[in-house]
Amino acid sequence: MMTKKKAALSIACIMFIFGFFISGLVVHAATIEIRVGNHDTEKHPMFQKGFLPWSAEIEKRTKGQVKFKWYHGGSLVKANQLHEAVKNGVIDMAMFVPVWAQESKFPVTRSFNLPFLFESGIQANLTTYKILTTVPEYKKEFDGLKILAVHNIDALNLHLVVPGPKKMEDMKGLPLFGGSKTAVQIIQLLGGAPRAIKAEDVTMSLQRGDIKGVLFPTTPLAAFKLTDMVNHHVIIRAASAVQPTAMNLDKWNSLPPDVQKVFEELAPSLTILLGTLVDEGRESILSQLKKRGDDIYILPPEEKARWRKAVQPITDEWLQEMQAKGINGQKLYSNINMLAKENQHPQIKPAAWWPANWKREEIK
Repeated sequence: MMTKKKAALSIACIMFIFGFFISGLVVHAATIEIRVGNHDTEKHPMFQKGFLPWSAEIEKRTKGQVKFKWYHGGSLVKANQLHEAVKNGVIDMAMFVPVWAQESKFPVTRSFNLPFLFESGIQANLTTYKILTTVPEYKKEFDGLKILAVHNIDALNLHLVVPGPKKMEDMKGLPLFGGSKTAVQIIQLLGGAPRAIKAEDVTMSLQRGDIKGVLFPTTPLAAFKLTDMVNHHVIIRAASAVQPTAMNLDKWNSLPPDVQKVFEELAPSLTILLGTLVDEGRESILSQLKKRGDDIYILPPEEKARWRKAVQPITDEWLQEMQAKGINGQKLYSNINMLAKENQHPQIKPAAWWPANWKREEIK
């Protein structure tokens, strides 16, 4: 027969085990997993020096309550399906492909692709983040989503195997690759001859002489092995393209207020970091190209004004499209230019959570 002492000890043990079990359930229930689709690879600098430390900081500030599960390089959802996958809750969050890849889905947001709007990645990111999160016409295109940050790809510059054009007349008949509708339009309006080539065939086309260059962002030149081919560069900053990072709205609304607050607090500094990484990457590449003897030419302001005027029909076409939709496109466009001017020379102070090596090292 069990003594009172043994009975009390047994009850205590049972209560301890039960309490431990219950506490384990509570911790498990409180853990929030966020499934993220990333169209880039895990080794991409924007992930390694941007999103990875950002997610680590969120996990730290939420004391491990938030955990991220990453799906890189379209391993779960293909790049062109990320927007719908997040909106429909297939995944919780995603870094979308550039809007120029899906222009028909984002006719208003395509305004950020219009020529000669931004001079730096930081300026582009600060401007687009403010607009996407506050202006109703843009927010409507991301209905069902919570914008957490934005990243604009580096602006388009000319990279060639022949001496680059110093003035617009030098563009006449120049066969070039343009990877988007806007890039093709820019080449045409400047007098060049855009060639319809698959992205994976660009290097071979340069080797064969089918094209003489590309209208392409400078930052990823090395990643696409184009630095092995081109050695003449004209910096014109023709156009950029926004890549939003967004969460499914239902998932966002399910987060506790204190967790939402952490995401909100880090959104501006992540947006700035991503823009800084683009600018650092561009300057790193140009520095290396200059050291090896490449010809780098920055289009003077007076000549750039001529190029800007020549491509004005692209903006006019967008304004007409907005008018047909009953949207005051001129007001939206003016707002972009106003905010871009305000953010032209931002004073950037690295956030405490930024990685120690946030400045990109020389890319080999």
